[in-house]
Amino acid sequence: MPNRIKVLIVDDHLVAREGITAILDFEKDIQVVGQASNAQETLLQISKVVPDIVLMDLRMPGVNGIELTRLVRNKLPTCKVIILTLYDQYVGEAMKAGAKGYLLKDITREELIDSIKRVYAGEEVYDKKVRPTIKIDYEEKFEEENRDLQGTELKEISEDISSILFNQVRIFILPPADISESLKLTSVAEEALSGDFKQVEGTLLDGISITFNLNNPLSTQEINRRLSKISHVTVLNYDALAGINDLQNLIKESQKFQMKHPSVKTMFVQLG
Repeated sequence: MPNRIKVLIVDDHLVAREGITAILDFEKDIQVVGQASNAQETLLQISKVVPDIVLMDLRMPGVNGIELTRLVRNKLPTCKVIILTLYDQYVGEAMKAGAKGYLLKDITREELIDSIKRVYAGEEVYDKKVRPTIKIDYEEKFEEENRDLQGTELKEISEDISSILFNQVRIFILPPADISESLKLTSVAEEALSGDFKQVEGTLLDGISITFNLNNPLSTQEINRRLSKISHVTVLNYDALAGINDLQNLIKESQKFQMKHPSVKTMFVQLG
């Protein structure tokens, strides 16, 4: 049948491959064109069958699914990779490697088929259950004897460090933060800042933090300028955040973190 979506299944467990194949074989618009259990088999298969979609496991002997996603994308750029895994904590790494979807293995048959069709059509798909498991972590806190900083003090600190050069940037996306849009921002910001993605933390309801290592140190003004050039990003200063009561503790913790880690700059942004 013409125009069927060609799918290659990559998993080191035969039972998993056969199970997924059995599910997809009932779908008239999808054709399983091959299976692979490791990186070598995968790269041989994509040259042979030229799949539209690769369903990729993460934990495999030798080359893992993240690195293999990079290899697949480099070898066959037209192929789209969907991570299908038991593990929910590698969304950022998968997105950076070029994956267009991230699904957990407990999804239903209908959700899997729908996700394959959506990714084939050009969308990016992320399992809804990933959200609560990306744990927010603001790293080490100051001891209790360190007093909370007041709003005016926060502003003064912000002004005092304006000429400092930073080696890392933490972009904090104000809640509610859409996971798909947040992950899309990663690659755009990585290019704008001339840096390398390091990690993503947070939740949709609490906000999402994306950290980058900069290839060259930048000042606050330059970081602000570069992020402001991204069309769907609004960089917020501390005056703009002053009236958002729920974020006051977050801002204080962010400033405490910055005082302890002076090479890291936190920027608060809104998307849309």
